[in-house]
Amino acid sequence: MIGFRGVQRGKPALALALAAACVTGCSNQDHSPAQAVADDALITAQVRAKIAMVDPATVGLVHVTSQRGVVTLSGKVKTAKERTDVENAARGVSGEKALTDDIVVDPTAPTAGEMESDLALSAKIHTALAAQTGINVAEIHVDVHRGVVKLSGELPSAAHREVADQTVRKVPGVVKLVDNITVASH
Repeated sequence: MIGFRGVQRGKPALALALAAACVTGCSNQDHSPAQAVADDALITAQVRAKIAMVDPATVGLVHVTSQRGVVTLSGKVKTAKERTDVENAARGVSGEKALTDDIVVDPTAPTAGEMESDLALSAKIHTALAAQTGINVAEIHVDVHRGVVKLSGELPSAAHREVADQTVRKVPGVVKLVDNITVASH
């Protein structure tokens, strides 16, 4: 009986040990994908920060992803030198296992100065539109690229649309206006 009791006592202890191992193992498995996602997010942020030091405009043109430590760069830059500089900056981040460079050299890619000018022009356009009675700036999307302004969204009437167009055309720096605003049908 003593032997039997010992076995009986051992089984619950063994079962408890197995249950603890399973819970710990399951917990580690559940934690591993979450940790990988967090690690990849940190790697991506570090690579983006290093790229920003090459040229602030590049951060908006180059896309960075990381999957299990494998970093992929895509997007476009203006020159081959900039591509090399970005690739070199992206190397050596803690946790990075490999780097894939899919960046395309595009001489038409904007520079930091051009992007800054476009942002400033966009702000001027928003301010001018906001000053117009009856124009709800929240309903209009303004996209500027090298002075070419594209408007989209919806306004209540053709008259509102015309006021928006005239207002934008008067803003210094507007090279061309592309109006994709729709008029609400009531």
